[in-house]
Amino acid sequence: MRSGEKQNYPLNYNTLTNEMIFERAGTRLAIAQPEEVDTAYINDHKFVFVNKVFYEVLATTPVPLYLEYKASILKTGNDIGYGVTGGNVGNTGVSSIVNGGRLYDLHLPYQYKVRMRKSFWLRRGFNYYKANNARQVMEVFPDKEKLIRELIKKNHTDFSRPEDITALVVALQST
Repeated sequence: MRSGEKQNYPLNYNTLTNEMIFERAGTRLAIAQPEEVDTAYINDHKFVFVNKVFYEVLATTPVPLYLEYKASILKTGNDIGYGVTGGNVGNTGVSSIVNGGRLYDLHLPYQYKVRMRKSFWLRRGFNYYKANNARQVMEVFPDKEKLIRELIKKNHTDFSRPEDITALVVALQST
C-alpha cells in the first residue's frame, strides 16, 4: 500500500472490468480504493495502478515499459439459417455480463468469446506514450531512430510479444 502497509491475499486481474480482485474468506472482491495500492504482485508479475487501470511493469529502465491488458466479450454471431452461425451477422461487443449480480463467477455461454488486447506504454516523466509499433517507440526516442531500426531487424522484434518489446526497450536504454 502507499502507506507502507503490506497485505497478502491471492490476487487476479479482471481484464474486463480493469479491477484487481482479491480473495478473502472464500469471497472474491475488487479492491475498493486501487489508488491506495503502491504495487500488486501476481506470481512473478508486478502491477502498478495508472490511469484507472493496473499496468504490468515490464522494464524498470529510466523510461519504464508497461503492459496494459484489456478484454472485451463478443457474441460470436447469430444463426443465419441451416445450422450456420454468421460471425459478422449481429456481432456485437459486450462490455459486461451480470450473472445473478456477480461479475466474477461468470461462465460464458458458448455464443460468447473473450477478445484480449495488449497495449504497451512507455513513461517519460509523468506522461505515458503508446509503444505498440516501431513508429511509436521512435516518437519516444527520436534521437535513437537508427538504432531502433537496427535492433528490430537484428532481433526480429515482434511487437505482439512482451519479451521482444522489453528486450528492445532495455537495449535502447543501455547504449
